[in-house]
Amino acid sequence: MHTCQPLGQNSQIGYSEHLDIVSHITEKYSDLTHILCGDLNGTLKTSRKNPHDKLLRAFKTQGKWINKGNHLDNDTFFHHNGLSSSQIDYILTQDLDIVDKILIENTCGNNLSTHVPVFGVLAAKIQSNNIKKSSNSGEKFKIEWDRADLNKYQEKLKETLQENQSPNLTSTELVGNLICCLKKAEKFAITVKDH
Repeated sequence: MHTCQPLGQNSQIGYSEHLDIVSHITEKYSDLTHILCGDLNGTLKTSRKNPHDKLLRAFKTQGKWINKGNHLDNDTFFHHNGLSSSQIDYILTQDLDIVDKILIENTCGNNLSTHVPVFGVLAAKIQSNNIKKSSNSGEKFKIEWDRADLNKYQEKLKETLQENQSPNLTSTELVGNLICCLKKAEKFAITVKDH
């Protein structure tokens, strides 16, 4: 997330603009499930009161973003000088069911970054009776996107997504449907090559 500005300029403006862009994207694609993750350069800890932190907390509240597990005791950023640390790396979602759990790694000697890894485990599951074993299940294929007919791909994806819409599906079922739709569109419009 944006924080740097030329000397004398207010970084809050650039930061706020980036939050507005994310808000616009989530509004534009409101029918999809969203996961926002990364270095947000602001903390959700209420003990911090700098402008980026206040903007991020307001963004989280207004957008109904959820920090699953609320790991507010675990810092994710440690300044090189060792004098300061904070939690600024997050995995946020607007759907509590899509993320199963979030793990924040501890600091360790072989991590040269100022940030520790933050992992999210998605709650998507596919029922085993929907998985078909094919005779070539051990073969690997490479999708050749440069040979793809993107219009055919987009049309088929849109068609299969519309066919598979149901308001009563859980997040897990929605993810499973999306994966199936992507595979159908891929088979319809994209050349695959033995890898």
